[in-house]
Amino acid sequence: MRTFFALLLVAFAGSVNAQSVPDQSPEALLGFVYQHYVGKSGADDVTFNWIDKPLVDQLFEPTLSAAIQKDSENNEESALGADPFVNGQDFDVKSAAFEVVTPGTEFTRINARLVNFGEPVTIGFDLVRVRGAWRIRDIIWGGDEPDTLRKALKLP
Repeated sequence: MRTFFALLLVAFAGSVNAQSVPDQSPEALLGFVYQHYVGKSGADDVTFNWIDKPLVDQLFEPTLSAAIQKDSENNEESALGADPFVNGQDFDVKSAAFEVVTPGTEFTRINARLVNFGEPVTIGFDLVRVRGAWRIRDIIWGGDEPDTLRKALKLP
């Protein structure tokens, strides 16, 4: 009986890690991401391991996914010093809304407008359609000279 429960627990844990990412629209994809942040803070036990396979492959286009995986293996010199979805190491996100900036059927740009630590924050997302599914191509953080995830990972 103990073996049955152990197997059941392993099967359940595997299904939690193999999250199904809604990829039918850019807004659905980003909504899935931000459901893990809204109403939570960095002090909470947030189990959104976006760097881990297979989730990283379901969120990002293949080149960016591979670069994120390679970077995550380099613990000492990681280019990702912050969580790109909140543009920081910590968060306390109260809300997230999405604004389509550049609509398209194969490429789109969407701004995520967050309230993080009581302050408005805008994070841009370039999304592309890959084999019929929407994937993140880049993440853009504001400022006069915006930084991007691709730039941080030294991708064109």
